[in-house]
Amino acid sequence: MNKDLLFELHKIYGYDSSAIKDVVLGSVYNFISHSTHHIGVAATLGNTISEIPSKINFKLHSHRSFLLAYYNSIFNYQSDYYASSDLISEMKLKTSEKISMIGNFRPIVSSLVNNGFKPCVFDDFCEFPEVLHPSEKDSCINSSDVLIITATSIVNNSFYSEIQRIGANTRVFILGPSSLMIPYFKEEFGVERIFGSIIKDVNGVKNEILIGGGTQTFSKFIEKVMF
Repeated sequence: MNKDLLFELHKIYGYDSSAIKDVVLGSVYNFISHSTHHIGVAATLGNTISEIPSKINFKLHSHRSFLLAYYNSIFNYQSDYYASSDLISEMKLKTSEKISMIGNFRPIVSSLVNNGFKPCVFDDFCEFPEVLHPSEKDSCINSSDVLIITATSIVNNSFYSEIQRIGANTRVFILGPSSLMIPYFKEEFGVERIFGSIIKDVNGVKNEILIGGGTQTFSKFIEKVMF
């Protein structure tokens, strides 16, 4: 049985739309400025929203993305995070390890391949030569030493089911600007590291999201961090 992590987090932390100071509801990302003056973003996965919801409908991906951005605006600035530059060294990856990826982070895939790795890449939202057929997912992930999973799996509610595929000793990393950097994922699922982002240039990120920009276009306005 699948477990809805956003719903579980909502039961713990709730949702208060009156605490939202400003929003940009983009086609690729949502941007939220909280009353604490902190910023959160989350990918929409193509499911846009036209207004701030008064109540979260967990059946709508647009609401789920919005809630994740809301939580990012609160909790990502409360964690003890560290600057992150080279993911391969930060993850302490070895070329002898088998790596699976949920989410096709193409620059990271290229970096892994250039460094002698042969990652198994899965992504339901894009078709590229490096993306494997879903039928291979069970065997690949179950036998992997490392699973790198996109934070947007929380939006589409696939995180829990993907984690159930891993072996007993698989090291798990969450990756992407949508990442929610809280202890919950480490305590409940044994996630080793969460690689997310902190907004450094608010207007820069806001303007890029406003015109439909994504990770690549606003990356110069954020600091990549790990928790």
